[in-house]
Amino acid sequence: MMAGWETYAQVFGIYGSMMVFFIIIGYKILKRRRSRLSLTCSMFYFLVAGAFLINIVYRVIGLHEVNIILNTMTFFLGCLGLLFLLLFNQILLKSEKVFTAKKQAAYIIGYLVLLSLYFVFMANGQVGFQYEDISTTEIYTLADDPQLQEDLGVPVWKWPFAIYGLIITQIVYGWTMYTGIKLRKKMGNTQFAKKYTYNLIGEMLFDVVPVGTILVNTINSELGRTILPLVSLMVIPAAILVYKGLKSEKKKE
Repeated sequence: MMAGWETYAQVFGIYGSMMVFFIIIGYKILKRRRSRLSLTCSMFYFLVAGAFLINIVYRVIGLHEVNIILNTMTFFLGCLGLLFLLLFNQILLKSEKVFTAKKQAAYIIGYLVLLSLYFVFMANGQVGFQYEDISTTEIYTLADDPQLQEDLGVPVWKWPFAIYGLIITQIVYGWTMYTGIKLRKKMGNTQFAKKYTYNLIGEMLFDVVPVGTILVNTINSELGRTILPLVSLMVIPAAILVYKGLKSEKKKE
């Protein structure tokens, strides 16, 4: 993928704006109330913002070593962000006293263990980068080939890794939606329950990004890579809806 104005517009315009937006929402949540519930929800925003930031950094550097490392960090941060949505729902459903900090830490550690399988797939050539007609998971520096100096490369994943990625993200996403729907029913017809519906809608929209990213990197379609950043803008209204749900939680208290 050559570095043209379209690439930089995508990287700095779309991903940059989403990063700033998520940081602002995360900060507003923490500023409003310092509880584990608020911290858990804000961590979702900060982790996703971190993924956007790292995505910007490695898209403008152009070294294969850096691409592999930072793309790995993007994957981990994005997946952990999704987990914190689940943890947020678990605290709302069970309360901070029942869903203790130790239980929350156990979820995080367990998920990190599952995510560590990423390195097994990487070692077996399932995760790599493509530069023009070169696809590699080996150490490769663009400076070694003057003809590809302007090629930023694109991540390319194979189907075994894609299936793994879909499984570990959709299990968490499905669990998140299950706890959210269960919580919504538990609230009955209260005013807070109606406002919490915004939260559920926002969580539904978020799933477009992990699924879309996995499929685009696996199918490796130029059209898909062009459309995905635009579709990813759905996370902005999704973030607002989740934030509205948390605001209503404060009013309930």
